[in-house]
Amino acid sequence: MNEMSENLEKSRLEKPFFKPENLDMFMILESGGYNYAVKASCVQELLIDVKTYELPFVPDYIEGVLNCRGEAYTVVNPVKMLEGEPAKIEGSKFVVFKYDADRFCLHISSADTFCEIDVDDTLDGTVPYKNKRVKILNLDKIEEKLIEDLDR
Repeated sequence: MNEMSENLEKSRLEKPFFKPENLDMFMILESGGYNYAVKASCVQELLIDVKTYELPFVPDYIEGVLNCRGEAYTVVNPVKMLEGEPAKIEGSKFVVFKYDADRFCLHISSADTFCEIDVDDTLDGTVPYKNKRVKILNLDKIEEKLIEDLDR
């Protein structure tokens, strides 16, 4: 090993990489003109150009289902569900979440970026993004609403 390699290895061992505990990673999504933030650790994958299948007799915020690796996922229009506004989302992009029991995904226009946010800056349920505050999606509440509305 040459001297440069030894110094690099020594430096790596002395200063291990770590993620400060007060930071959380968020993914910023855009859907129908609204921005939302979700914890990146909850995201399973992004799907593009996947066919959805409409379902009869479901709330209007449910656009149908899609097939992801042989499993059916409920497709949610977040603008209709959370804002109560009619929204036609262009394209077929979806963010799939890591929920085993109730599989659902959101229909999105785009996934803008990932950003590390100080936990203290999320206490009001929003994160800073492009000089404004973006709502953090509570995926547990979305799941609860889906279960409640579909059990009727």
